[in-house]
Amino acid sequence: MFEPIRGYLENQGFEVNAEVVHCDVTATKGDELLVVELKTSATMQLLVQATERQKITDSVYVAIPAGVHKRKHFLGVQRVLKRLELGLIVVDLTSDPPAVKKHFDPLPHKKRKVSRKKRAVIREISRRSANYNVGGSSQSKLVTAYRENAILVAACLEETGATSPKELRKRGTGWKTQSILSDNHYGWFQRIDRGVYELTSRGRNEVREYPELYAQSRDILTERAASPSSAGPATAQPRSRAKNRPGVTPKPGPPSVAKPVAKSVAKSGPKSDPKPGPKSGPNSDRSRVRSRNGK
Repeated sequence: MFEPIRGYLENQGFEVNAEVVHCDVTATKGDELLVVELKTSATMQLLVQATERQKITDSVYVAIPAGVHKRKHFLGVQRVLKRLELGLIVVDLTSDPPAVKKHFDPLPHKKRKVSRKKRAVIREISRRSANYNVGGSSQSKLVTAYRENAILVAACLEETGATSPKELRKRGTGWKTQSILSDNHYGWFQRIDRGVYELTSRGRNEVREYPELYAQSRDILTERAASPSSAGPATAQPRSRAKNRPGVTPKPGPPSVAKPVAKSVAKSGPKSDPKPGPKSGPNSDRSRVRSRNGK
């Protein structure tokens, strides 16, 4: 990979040298010094060498061929290099001529923690009943809190037969019962009717691969069935009044007083004095005029 790297750096105005005081590649331009460590893959040895070169300069890159790591692993490699404040150069040796791509420069990295992931770890620990796993295991099946709950649901279904999630929850299988049955990650359950599930033969066999958890689940179901609270949350009953209790005389309350009914009063404006009109009595002006005319 040296020739493609040398050509890439020389095009940027650097003077390139190889194998200088244990450095694979050095590049200088004025007072600027770059160091590039070459390896066929991102190994621990590469990281050790690159961090050792940081004693010489802050501009340290690692160069690896393209396609040697799967995408997920390659993303992890980039994350580690950024945390170590190292740059990354990838060389595509399958192209003609080989293509060189700089993914990122060595820059100061600020570590940050994701509180959501921390809460997820603490929640998983709290939901496990015991430590059934061996640290560093890669081939064996891990016992998670979800698997523990699924085994409890399977043990309950084996005992009751086909039933609904509601009835299973009443027996103490937990609030995740519905999602465990419907998602069916392990293939242990089968829906036979709307809202009714049963245990498959695969589930019946595989839950016995965890004898300690299976026995513990059966014990939990037995204990909850024997306790009064196993029938589900009790429904609050209304308090019976004293008058319905035998032998208890209710205390007399205050006498009921009928509320007066307010009469509806028609709204009317302010009263005004009537204007005086013409008088028509015997003393009116018209009567005096008639008496003078003899009529």
